[in-house]
Amino acid sequence: MSVQLMTNDCFHGARSAVSLLVDALRELPMPRKRQHAVHILSCYVRPAAIESLLEAVADQIRVTEVRILFDYSEVFAQGPMKLQKEFQEAAARLRHRHGITLEWRPIRPASGALVHAKAYGVAELNSQRTVEAGCLLFGSANATHRGLGLSHSNVELGSIATSRLVVERFFRLFQTLWEQETVSMDADLLKDQEELFRFALLSHGCFLSKWSGNLKSLLSIRYKLTDAGRKVVSVTDRQLSPRGIDAEQSSLMKNYLRVPSTTARRDFPRSFSSNYTIESSLGRFCPAPIWEVVDKTRRQDDPEFLAGIQKCLSSRALDGAVKDASADLDFLRERDLVEGDETQLDSWREKMIELRKNPARLFRVRHTFSDFALPFGREDVDEVGEVFDSIEDTISLCKRKNVAMRHFTEAVEERRLGPLELTDGERHELRQLFAPKSRKSKNGRNQGR
Repeated sequence: MSVQLMTNDCFHGARSAVSLLVDALRELPMPRKRQHAVHILSCYVRPAAIESLLEAVADQIRVTEVRILFDYSEVFAQGPMKLQKEFQEAAARLRHRHGITLEWRPIRPASGALVHAKAYGVAELNSQRTVEAGCLLFGSANATHRGLGLSHSNVELGSIATSRLVVERFFRLFQTLWEQETVSMDADLLKDQEELFRFALLSHGCFLSKWSGNLKSLLSIRYKLTDAGRKVVSVTDRQLSPRGIDAEQSSLMKNYLRVPSTTARRDFPRSFSSNYTIESSLGRFCPAPIWEVVDKTRRQDDPEFLAGIQKCLSSRALDGAVKDASADLDFLRERDLVEGDETQLDSWREKMIELRKNPARLFRVRHTFSDFALPFGREDVDEVGEVFDSIEDTISLCKRKNVAMRHFTEAVEERRLGPLELTDGERHELRQLFAPKSRKSKNGRNQGR
């Protein structure tokens, strides 16, 4: 048994946890003929990382069953339904590709202590399903991308044991934990503690804030008016309008970029806010099953929008805009209407280049709403309780309960997250609400947008 540093970076001869485990598997006596079980014990987990690990293991041996234990805090850190869905999707892919049965459970000791252990056991089983051979990797590496060395890696410490007795003892200990210390991801955890349930419920959704900006304002160049300019700008407006310059209280504004029609603002339907969200102290709360449908449907033409706006912000387009703006700036300064010089135009150009690299900001302006997760941790009991109470206050004051309110109330009454899921009919109505509206062509036929 040796002790090694584990990382995917060049650090004192270290190797990744996956690499160490795979090398140990090559020494098993019957890697393809016998069935193999894999048991993973970790504090933190990422289903995608575990799937990558198991793909590497399945390339070496015949894996038939995998069990995963992890600390129950992960359920609340990642959201019960999100974590469950990621595990289910990984399980389906592994079953399809390798015939692997994947099971997972959170551990919750009665004391509430954090389960900080990390170990990866592989057992070669005979026909009586007893351990014939195997290996055990244990150390500091969590079952995450960074822990296993699947991405930019942590530096971990680990050791490989190949003794059959050691592997057998680990599997017996694992079975004891599996049978005596685990809870279900939905009901058991949430019914037991009110604070944890509230955190889980609010984490399984997002909060929406309305974005009042627009692309024209975002892309325009603003010229600060001089004192003289403020006095006469309304009089000289006739001279400015033909040049496409708009007058505001303390500045002039003009958009020099050709914005394609594909970049049109996508306002949310008015009925969405009233029917599918709930007012809270943080903004409008939208349960995750509703937001997933909305987000997927409304982003169908986002690639077209992004291509259009990036063409509009191309270096060639920006050069032309700066040239036109320079002529306007000379015109305005000759009349002592505005302050500024050419450096203002250079700054605007740099700002547009940064905007071109920031699709998230562009999408936020286009879609009018931006979403954000609950900004509190499960330890912030008072803050989480305040948000939760504000939602319940909103529901209690409304005579007509909308879709989000009905599902939220049912989840609270049953103390589980399952009731947040939409029915097929509700999901269809929501998609229709955000579907592109048809329009008539010149020959009178309907066309999709």
